[in-house]
Amino acid sequence: MQEVGYHEHLIVIFSLTLKEEKITIVGTDFMFSVDSISQATGIPSHGENWFKGMNLDLEQYKPYLKSQYERAHSHVFPFIYLLESYAPLMKVVMKFFTSEGIFSRLYRYHIRLLMHFTIDKSLNLSNYLYRSLTKMSKRVQLKGKVHYPSPFHHSLIKVIVLHQWKEKNMTWDTIIEATLKTHITTSPS
Repeated sequence: MQEVGYHEHLIVIFSLTLKEEKITIVGTDFMFSVDSISQATGIPSHGENWFKGMNLDLEQYKPYLKSQYERAHSHVFPFIYLLESYAPLMKVVMKFFTSEGIFSRLYRYHIRLLMHFTIDKSLNLSNYLYRSLTKMSKRVQLKGKVHYPSPFHHSLIKVIVLHQWKEKNMTWDTIIEATLKTHITTSPS
């Protein structure tokens, strides 16, 4: 997805217009759902529908922690508690799935995502990403266009939108032209 890049206006428009699984970008409506993420990315839509804030037994953390920290009784702990063998994969999880930019602490959702990739505890990643994008969009909408927080999942949004537009026989060049004609500004005033 890194090769896809992102388009700032597209990300903000996506975030501002997402309402009840429908998005409108340059006059085109399309559906946004767990299934649309699965279809656009090829990520299967099966596994546990788990998201941030849901329970995760502390016993499930132990295989990922250095032995001196296995008795830690917290859902938040420093990154250095993690076994070094899991550190590279955890950095990928933190960069591409959680996107909050905090790399010094681990939360239960980091461990749950790590479990998806390391043991047979499948997580419905399409559902996780859907909920993450929906949560981000609500935050952007609350702050408004002038003071929107930093949107994330840029490449994922572009992949989803491009997939939907391709189904409607629209091209990226057509969209860019239409976007420029609408004079959309996303810079804070």
